[in-house]
Amino acid sequence: AKIIMKVFYAARVARPDLLRAVGHLACFLTKWDAECDRRLHRLMAYVWSSLDHRLCAWVKIGECDSLGLYQYSDADHAGDLRTSRSTSGGFLVIEGPNTFFPISCVCKKQTAVSHSTPEAEIIAGAHVLRSSGIPGLVFWDAIFNGGEESGTLTFLGDNDAMLSICRTGRNPTMRHLGKTHGLSISWLHEIATSGYTKMHYIESK
Repeated sequence: AKIIMKVFYAARVARPDLLRAVGHLACFLTKWDAECDRRLHRLMAYVWSSLDHRLCAWVKIGECDSLGLYQYSDADHAGDLRTSRSTSGGFLVIEGPNTFFPISCVCKKQTAVSHSTPEAEIIAGAHVLRSSGIPGLVFWDAIFNGGEESGTLTFLGDNDAMLSICRTGRNPTMRHLGKTHGLSISWLHEIATSGYTKMHYIESK
């Protein structure tokens, strides 16, 4: 537990690439076995071999008019081999032509098993919007004092089916989301069609 929590602190501060592995191991602190020992050793070997990796940001002075708030979202379908649950991932950043400044990152295992990649992506998108994207707009408004430049979040996902469901608000094949994941497609549709959120497709690479 001491080792994992130390790595977890570093991951939250400057190494978001470690969040998935550390979060997974943290779930087994009360039921540790030999397989967990092997995974912890592999994690520490990776950390030791990548000590020169850093989370970097750059900002060009005088570029405020062309800056924007961008929320990236993704999910791995059934990434947990023991439970078949997916993991939601998100990355909030201020971007411009010559600016890239990370604000927050999210990595959280989903609370129920998803039956398809679009379903996992919908859960991930809703989670990152609720936990970092929409609160990020409050932060953005504070920077610009509620000026004309404030109040727009660009949401980027790599799944066309998920984006289409958010835009139309219709999802007849996944009516179970409200029960299994506690998610409302109507809420996602309301966010997608609001004036302060724009949704676009982006390739995984």
